[in-house]
Amino acid sequence: MLTLDSIFMILPNSQVARRRIINYSAPKPQYRAQLSLKLAHEVPLDAAKEMILKAVGEARLIQTEPAPDIRLQELGSDGNSYAVRFWLTRFERDVDCRGTSCCL
Repeated sequence: MLTLDSIFMILPNSQVARRRIINYSAPKPQYRAQLSLKLAHEVPLDAAKEMILKAVGEARLIQTEPAPDIRLQELGSDGNSYAVRFWLTRFERDVDCRGTSCCL
């Protein structure tokens, strides 16, 4: 098996037989990714969701359909955490999206 960072891995048959393996590139290449984002308490929840959706909408690699969604994960003592879920055309684009300004 070849990983996203071009490292070959050997998967013993005993492990393959006992565990569930998810092939993210087949049968459909479309892939949902998620990232966590923390914003200050001073940003109202509705305004935070609107701001995040606007940024996601401007990202080149993120699909508009299915629509991205934002979920409040935690009201923490140091800020509010949001789960940002979005779709990419291919699994391997996840690294491109997270590693550059094309995402958020």
